[in-house]
Amino acid sequence: MGPGQRGIVRRNTMAGGGYWGLRASRIWRNILDGPYRSLGIVVSCAIGIAIAIAIIGAANGVQQKINKNIHTTNGQEPAQIQTDVTNIQTILSQTRTMLTVLAVGLTGAIVGLVTWISTGQRRRSISLQVQQGQRRNDLIIELLGESLILCTAGGAVGVALGLLLCNLIAGAITQLPMAPDAGSVVAIFPSTTILTFLVAGAIVAYYTTHTDTRTSL
Repeated sequence: MGPGQRGIVRRNTMAGGGYWGLRASRIWRNILDGPYRSLGIVVSCAIGIAIAIAIIGAANGVQQKINKNIHTTNGQEPAQIQTDVTNIQTILSQTRTMLTVLAVGLTGAIVGLVTWISTGQRRRSISLQVQQGQRRNDLIIELLGESLILCTAGGAVGVALGLLLCNLIAGAITQLPMAPDAGSVVAIFPSTTILTFLVAGAIVAYYTTHTDTRTSL
């Protein structure tokens, strides 16, 4: 390199504890450097899961109350009562499934919107990293890792918030029983977390890493 010439400074990707150690440190730094973006993803996931758990808890509670209040005659349930109860239970189950899917889908949409809005703020920094020799594949790994951490954290917060919301609703509306079961909570957590991770990771990893670095600087 001659006098007065500038070259691109390439980073040593194996520094700082090896390849994965460097990736992990950069992921945490990106999370801390964008607190509002990170908080937006966590809150979006948490609210969506909390609403889904509250819906499941209300539907389960109503169904259990109906079963408890069924009157029997000589130890046998009348056929008409049994038919009506079965229809009600079917309607409750379908309604619960539909509302839960809507809550999960809305969560994914909100996370996607938050991620999309924040993408413009990150395009310049990612372009600079590419110009400095950062490989696009490494950037994708970092962005996906960041999304996974934030969505998982939001899911965990959402479970706790959902259980708290069920208790608050049960205390405020005594006629509405709330019974969130462990099986539904365990099922809703990974499904919502995976969905939001895929949405956030796909938007950030693809859109920003395919940006023309010349137009983003």
